Order: sequence, then C-alpha cells, then structure tokens
Amino acid sequence: MTLEPSTAAVLPSRVTVVGYSQDQVIRKIPEGLPWNSRIRTRAALNISADRRRLQTALGNLAQKGAYLVESLTDGSSAAFKPGSLKTPSQFVLEGLNSSGQTVGNAGPFPSDAKDIASSLTRLSSVKCLLSDSTKAHSPGPLLPVCKILSPTSRDYLKSVIQGAIAFTQPSDLYSFRIQELNYIVANNLKFSIRGGQIVCPELSKLSPNETAISLSDKSAIGGYTITVTEDGSGFTFTEIAPDFVRLARDAYVLPGETWIRFQ
Repeated sequence: MTLEPSTAAVLPSRVTVVGYSQDQVIRKIPEGLPWNSRIRTRAALNISADRRRLQTALGNLAQKGAYLVESLTDGSSAAFKPGSLKTPSQFVLEGLNSSGQTVGNAGPFPSDAKDIASSLTRLSSVKCLLSDSTKAHSPGPLLPVCKILSPTSRDYLKSVIQGAIAFTQPSDLYSFRIQELNYIVANNLKFSIRGGQIVCPELSKLSPNETAISLSDKSAIGGYTITVTEDGSGFTFTEIAPDFVRLARDAYVLPGETWIRFQ
C-alpha cells in the first residue's frame, strides 16, 4: 500500500518527521484479510458477550421499574460504522420510569474506551422502550422498542484493526529514536552509517549502552525509515503505515483473555 505523506514537521534541530494520515489508512482497511480460524471464533464469542452484557443491563433496568432507556454519550456512538474516521464514545444506559424519573444506570459500554470493536454493539435508538406493552402508556412521541444491533465478525475484526491504528502512531512508538536524532544534530555529533545503522558512540550520554540507531524498523502495526540529508546536517524520519495482511495473519489472543492482540 502506498500512502502520500500527510505531514512534514521540520524541527529546529533539522530533523524532519514525515507522518501518514490515520484517516487515510483507516479508509484503506481492505476486505478479505487472512484472519485465522481462532481469531474469527474469538470475534464471534466477543460479539455474543457484548450482546449478553447489554441484554442483561436492559433486564436489570426493567426490574428496577424502568420502561424507557436512553443512551447517554458525549459523542455520536450510534452513528459509528466500521471504517469511520471518528473514534466512538462510550455510552451509559439510563433507565426512566413512567414519571420520567431515573431509576437506574448501567455501563459504560464498552467497558474499555479503547475497545472500538465492541462499540459496534449498541441499541438501535438513542431512546427506546423496554417492551411493546409500554407503548400504550408512553407519553409524548411514540418510541421504538429497544433492539440490540451487533456487527458481523468481518466488521468487528475490521474495527479491531481500526482500534490498533487509532491508538498507535509510529512517531509515538519510536519517539525516543526521534529524540536521539535531535540529540545528534543539536550537539553536532559525529556519526557514521554502518550495517544499516547510524553509529554514534556519544549517544551513550543520552542513554547508557546506546550507541546506534537502526535506519529502519518495520512491524505489522507500522514502522519507520531514516535517511540522512544530502549535506549530512540532519535526518528525515518517515513513518511506515500498518501492514494489514500481517496484522490479520499474526493476530493472537493470550490464554484467559478475550482481547485480540497484534505482533
């Protein structure tokens, strides 16, 4: 996948960081990624668990006397779709009785704000009734009965990748490398290029036992390449976008956990 640089921030120390657009990357998450059977099964199990948690919450609110439920959020969770450029907000369910009084709350959903994929399991309406029998007693505009919407496994896994991208950027992962490059040029330190590395013994003053910087580091979630400017007075640090095929192929879940992780 080829992406055009989105930013080129030149720092006073003559280190240029060329980043990619997360929005552009999210738009390019392809279909048909090579997820292994264990991950596809885990996705289906997670979706079922998300549905059960929401269904249990609705049942508990009904037992407390609620007839109407409202999803409260500081964002637009109900409008979120796989591949959306906006990270969805968590939401809390508020149960109201026929007098409009709050009888209970449940949530937040999802329990982890970084769990973008689980945000796809939600109620079909921001306000809804807990059963058909309450429609006749509903004051004001007629509201729909609460219905739980769930993603397909494909959309769930696509959003798992989106979450990994949304909360990870190479310039953050490798911020220390950028700091080292700044240190070299700011102090006019001598360096050489050997064996795919920027060799500078004086880097050990910044970090013990650190005397070299790899010119490139590529992982599934992203990486970087470093080039030296033509006059040798600075560096360009270029971020590498995620490799979707590697992410899907190497995804895994630790024993006893449900969170899908990437190498």
